[in-house]
Amino acid sequence: MRLSRITPVFFVLLSTAATAGDLEANVAQCRAYETERTTLVATGVDADMQKGPEWARSNLPANRLQQIMRYIHLDEQLKFRCPEVFASAAVKAEEERARQEALEAKRWAERLAEFAKNPMLPERKPVTMARAKPQPAPPGPPLPERATR
Repeated sequence: MRLSRITPVFFVLLSTAATAGDLEANVAQCRAYETERTTLVATGVDADMQKGPEWARSNLPANRLQQIMRYIHLDEQLKFRCPEVFASAAVKAEEERARQEALEAKRWAERLAEFAKNPMLPERKPVTMARAKPQPAPPGPPLPERATR
């Protein structure tokens, strides 16, 4: 009877330990995928993919096509098995956009404060340019004289 009470607790603890080990393995695998994907992006795989499959088939060597296939595989694995990689990238992009907006708002606030200090621009004398004299054309070879009838 006592054994029947302990057995479920034992299995829960055992499954939790296995899950933690799997999680660490998944995180390591995600990092490996991300590192390999970054390496492939650095070689210019993205640019080759944007040109289309027909162009790639006719212009790229077989090993480059295999790199593109590997890149697609890694991208799918990251999206399916490691969604936090893409989620963190989206969060970073959103944070950067918010930071840029805050900087722009700060610049506008500084300009507005500067204008509030001195709302009227100082009077300026209109700048007049002296009339420029037409410059003669640079001397070149003489033109042939036209024969008259």
